[in-house]
Amino acid sequence: MAIRIKAAMLAASLLTLSASVHAQVALYDIVINQGRVIDPETQLDAIRNIGINGNTIAVVTDAPLQGKKTINAQGLIVGPGFVDLHVHTMNVPSFWMQAFDGVTTALELEAGGFPIKKAYALAASLNLPLNYGFAASWAAARMSVADNISIDKFDGSFESASKYFGWPKWSKLLTTEKSAQVVSLIEQEIIDGGLGIGVVTGYAPQTNREEYLALGNLAAKYDVPTFNHLRTKNTEEPNGAVEGFLEGIGIAAATGSRFHIHHINSTAIRKITSVIPMIEKAQGVKLRITTEAYPWGAGSTVIGTPFLSPSQLPLLNITSSSILYVKTGEHVSSDARLAEIQKTDPSGIAVIHYLDEKKPEEMALIDDAMLFKDTIIASDAVPFQVGGKTFKDEVWPLPDNVYAHPRSSATYTVAI
Repeated sequence: MAIRIKAAMLAASLLTLSASVHAQVALYDIVINQGRVIDPETQLDAIRNIGINGNTIAVVTDAPLQGKKTINAQGLIVGPGFVDLHVHTMNVPSFWMQAFDGVTTALELEAGGFPIKKAYALAASLNLPLNYGFAASWAAARMSVADNISIDKFDGSFESASKYFGWPKWSKLLTTEKSAQVVSLIEQEIIDGGLGIGVVTGYAPQTNREEYLALGNLAAKYDVPTFNHLRTKNTEEPNGAVEGFLEGIGIAAATGSRFHIHHINSTAIRKITSVIPMIEKAQGVKLRITTEAYPWGAGSTVIGTPFLSPSQLPLLNITSSSILYVKTGEHVSSDARLAEIQKTDPSGIAVIHYLDEKKPEEMALIDDAMLFKDTIIASDAVPFQVGGKTFKDEVWPLPDNVYAHPRSSATYTVAI
């Protein structure tokens, strides 16, 4: 995508005061001069000067301003901070990097936090530099019910849930009674403060369809969204990407719920031109469906996910060598090596090269996802790691051996 975006980000809404107030303040703490100011709330898009006192934007004007500190923003965009709907990291160093990318609110809405009260308590204890929030975690609720993992074993973080990823029962079909227990547990999590329901059927494609429908009805009851990693993403059938999108659209239609589809770029991949018209037509008949994308041809997830099993890779048009195992830095050499890693470290982080950004025809697919008119940008940020372990030390600059997918620090202001 031949677009260069440079942004000078502000963390508050832009406010315009009257000329009389402006005249009373001769010298501002900070002045940002001649930036292209974009404010979605007021639909402002113009060259302006901004005066800031303390933590408050005091004036936005085309008149000259004087400041104790002056920033020349000519040629830059100045706007409110980004709200990232899709992160998997809640620690200070990761949030520092997101702040430099212009993010001021980071929400864990796909995997969610479990239990939700612990998720908020943990985040509050960390003195995080960004706003935060969580959806209820369907996957963790299933782990608790199906694999009989005590809620005390979860601390609310992504890491505490992901270590149970390889347990055998949560990702499979449940009895009607146990499925109902999962839905009941999710309802309590919404009551306790979940911003919606994070549903990752893509990591558990054998799970109950009727349970998925029940979650949609639950979301409609409380008027909260479901945040969905769709069940299937294969380029080839069976279990193709089109099937996964059809299931999601069907749930939105059958329940009337708000249905958000995560990362259409890495869920649809080479079928993006097929699924975008489906979404447009569904929205055209008033279904409440939203989407997101990030500007990268590579994705990242835990290496033990079902869609990365050796037998499934041909359906994604990739091979084992398309997968980077972060812990060792190796491009997986063979299907046998991939199976070995998935057995010994199913929650290990991998980077998967789905599309080659250097190939115009594949970059065009990323462009299609990013530029679809109803797509919001979201990073799917993963934690920075050292040796396969999450890096949480509050040191700056971050050490040279710290590693994460580039979307964790360069999704919003990246030049591609």
